[in-house]
Order: sequence, then structure tokens, then C-alpha cells
Amino acid sequence: MTSTDTAGAAAVVTLPDADYVVGGGHGAQHAVEFGRAARTLRGEGRWGYLTSAVCEAVVLPVAKWGPWTYDNPRFTGVVGQPRCPACGWLVALAQDTAAAELALLRPTAADLAVLSRLLPAEPLPAHRICAAILADPAYDPDHPHLAQLLGHVTAHTPRVLLPEDCADGGCDHDRADDEAGHCSYPDASLGCAVCSVRAGSWAGEYEGQFASECTVPAPCEVLRTAAAHYDVAIGG
Repeated sequence: MTSTDTAGAAAVVTLPDADYVVGGGHGAQHAVEFGRAARTLRGEGRWGYLTSAVCEAVVLPVAKWGPWTYDNPRFTGVVGQPRCPACGWLVALAQDTAAAELALLRPTAADLAVLSRLLPAEPLPAHRICAAILADPAYDPDHPHLAQLLGHVTAHTPRVLLPEDCADGGCDHDRADDEAGHCSYPDASLGCAVCSVRAGSWAGEYEGQFASECTVPAPCEVLRTAAAHYDVAIGG
């Protein structure tokens, strides 16, 4: 699909053939409805070349970032900014792909090993809570409050934090118990990316690192509160 200039004479921007495209703003990648993105990129938007994502954040649609789909490399690889969890759930509920969205809360094998060791009662607390929310018949799938709850819990998913030497493979930990010779991350910890303070762009290559002055352990109080409400045992 294409977006044309205001005279309608020539295509100036090519948008992916998808219901939603990716936009950037507020330190994350957001979902923008196709028609809204097309109008905005023609300069017909309310705020010039800025528009509203489905989560209502003001963003810039970026055609080259591709469609808001599960196979977009910007989401499947370590590329760019994080994916907005609120947008993810709003689109998933609209397109009936909640199962695929829930699956994104499952970590890599390496992270799962750490989570299982540090949270033996429930290594995937956010996944369990979101599953409980989706199973609750009290919620209307079309009501934005459901996506709001799911997005908030998802944003507080525990993150595995590694010492620098472990992260770059320079540690001296015993690797004898791993067939591939990988570090088992014995010094790993868990933090909440939303509750904690993280380094900004001023930190250069260390942008995004958790600040020692305020790293909130996971599962944080948000997950504990939601777990208690939905009667999900997550331990700690």
C-alpha cells in the first residue's frame, strides 16, 4: 500500500500491506493503524507528522520499520527500542491473536533456567497473571480496560540481570555443567525494568543498564498485587 502527497499525483511513501504499522515515540515501538499512518505521512495529521498510536501515545509513523506483525525483525531480534506492551495487547485483542501475544512472555531457554532457579514457585509470573486475566469472564474482550491490565502486567515482566563479565562471556564461572560450555549465570538477579532506574542515552553503549541506586527486584509489587487479586501463587 502507498501513501500519496496532498495533490495525489505521486506516491511519496510506501507503507507495508498490514492493518497496523510501526511508529516510534516515548522510548518504544508502537502500533499505528494503517489509515492513520497514511494520512499522517501525507502531512494531513492533526500534529503534522506525528499521530496517535493505538495506546494513544503520540508517535511518528516510520514506514521503513515495517508492519506490526509477529514476524517483524524489529521484534524478533535485538533491534531498536522495545515493543509497547499496551499496543501489543490492543492489537492482539482486536485481531484475536491473544495466544500469540501471551506466548511472547515466554523467555529464552537461558533466561528460563535463571528464572526457574530464582523463582522456583513460579518462574513466569507475568505469563501466569496474564493468562488468568484472559480467562476471567468478567472482562469484555473489546473493552480497552482488558488491554490496559494486560499491558501493565506485561511491562513489569521480570528481567534477568547479569554481571558485565557474564553478559559478554568474559567471566570465570565453571562451565562444566553445560554441554555447550555456556555460563549458567550463577550471579544473575532479577529486576523490574519499569520500576527501576535505567541509564539514558547519556550512557552511550551502556544505555538501558539498571542503576545500582534504584534497581527494584522482581517480581515487583505490581505483579504481587495483581497475582493476589487473581489468586495466582507466584512466590518470591
